[in-house]
Amino acid sequence: MSTRERYHALDILRGLSILLMICHHFAVDLIGNGLIPAWLCDNPFFLTVQPIFASGFIAMSGASSRFGHDNVRRGLKICAAAAAISLVTWFLGEDMFIRFGILHFLGAMSLLFVLVRPWFEKLRIPGWVWLVLWFVSYRIFPLRSDISWLWPLGIYSRGFSSADYYPLLPWMFMYFFGAWMAVPVMQHKLPAWFYRIRCSWLEWVSRYSFWIYMLHQIPLYGLTLLLVKFRG
Repeated sequence: MSTRERYHALDILRGLSILLMICHHFAVDLIGNGLIPAWLCDNPFFLTVQPIFASGFIAMSGASSRFGHDNVRRGLKICAAAAAISLVTWFLGEDMFIRFGILHFLGAMSLLFVLVRPWFEKLRIPGWVWLVLWFVSYRIFPLRSDISWLWPLGIYSRGFSSADYYPLLPWMFMYFFGAWMAVPVMQHKLPAWFYRIRCSWLEWVSRYSFWIYMLHQIPLYGLTLLLVKFRG
């Protein structure tokens, strides 16, 4: 199933998710340099809201896999970008190194979905099942193990670290929920406002979300260093 129709509500949600991600990363930069207190990102409210917005972004990526995109090309592009981020952050030190972040996850899932799509479409597992699987596995994963090479699955050994970590478990279930949700979206089963709503600037952010994600830390960290200099 594929479509050429543009669903602006999804663009708006994706754009909002990107902006919230930028705010989060900027806050982490500021905390890391002692410019704001750590409790701003380490409190019950934030720890509840953050996975909700991450889930929405991942679900939208899953939905995009059903909208007629070339998932192999898309997956390889994202994996290449993820590898570049790993290389750059490796030079920045262990605290900044990203072994398996959100881009690694999305690239891997784009390629994995190519393999499982016939099975996925044939079984037609209800969306609530994917949500239950995500909720249960979110309470379980990631797990600690003595095996050192299972961290992409959400099973890591002592000494493992990743500045951004989105393993396949539990997040693959949210991706599959998004892929399931794409069908009622394409069949226009959602409320009428979903297909009418517009917000041009958030749609613009969504359109360039890949490059915004790739490059946003450069000006953010530059601004952070500038603030550190002024503080000193």
